[in-house]
Amino acid sequence: MKILLVGNYGPDNQTSMRTFLRALERELPNLGCELRVITPPQRVQRVPPTSRLWKWLGYLDKFILFIPNLALHPSETAWAEKNPGNLGLTRVCGVF
Repeated sequence: MKILLVGNYGPDNQTSMRTFLRALERELPNLGCELRVITPPQRVQRVPPTSRLWKWLGYLDKFILFIPNLALHPSETAWAEKNPGNLGLTRVCGVF
């Protein structure tokens, strides 16, 4: 089975979610799953965390730029959909 994991935005520094993602990356291949991981890239959030804009620029990276980019450039999601025996169902495991 092909599984596409959508990981957390790195600058959010959510340690528990990163640990969970690493556990999935380690264990799912042991179960015979083919795995890819994508995360929102840091594009516009280039200010220090103390800046008033830091949170809002992070929202732009995560929601305004990353999600539509998945729809416009579906190479990763198309990879997961090309699953033998998929029966037309897309299985995307989101780690948010």
